[in-house]
Amino acid sequence: MLEEKYEFAQMRRALYKSHTENYYNRQVRVKNFKVGEWVLRKNESHHAKPLGKLSVMWEGTYKIVEDHKNGAYVLETQDERATPRTWNAQSLHHFYS
Repeated sequence: MLEEKYEFAQMRRALYKSHTENYYNRQVRVKNFKVGEWVLRKNESHHAKPLGKLSVMWEGTYKIVEDHKNGAYVLETQDERATPRTWNAQSLHHFYS
């Protein structure tokens, strides 16, 4: 009797997990960038010390130099200097001139 309840609870937990995963995956928007496109990156100093809702959220204009195919990109500035690390697609935004 106790094992049946345990198995039923496991099935319910797995069902709940799959429903939650499906709900989350419906909400996610995939961002794809191509090499050579210009992007803005999320302002990190904005998150370190919030300055209010009118503070700058995006900074610079950066060119995508390399695509790592897992959502990470190597950027360079307009001066053609490489940024020190890779950036995730969630931290980037298309730049429209």
